Amino acid sequence: YEIDSENGPLVEVPVQWLMHDAPLFRHVYGSTNAIADPGRVLQMWSQEFAAMHAENGCFVLTCHPFVSGRASRVALLADLVAFMRRFRGVWFTTCEEVARWHASGKGAAVAKARPAKRARKKS
Repeated sequence: YEIDSENGPLVEVPVQWLMHDAPLFRHVYGSTNAIADPGRVLQMWSQEFAAMHAENGCFVLTCHPFVSGRASRVALLADLVAFMRRFRGVWFTTCEEVARWHASGKGAAVAKARPAKRARKKS
């Protein structure tokens, strides 16, 4: 989406904590949170990708070399990419390219192609 700024429109590519490596893999002294198991993170990220793909969404994964640069986490990323490659129409790119694509106006067609919002079931 776009945000007005004094230099013109700024394209924001939204991120979310679930798709960020630091809260899952960093150690915080004094915290009771354990460092996440890479297999569990692969499962969570794969499920999130599949859901975003089904909605023509943008899957934004934030990884830092000092967090995800460990051997088991690099293997996790390789497994995630292999999983993602099984889906049709996936575009592996950078946030900069997504922002340029959106600014070009091409994003409007994808937004129209998204499935209709599902009605929530009343409980």
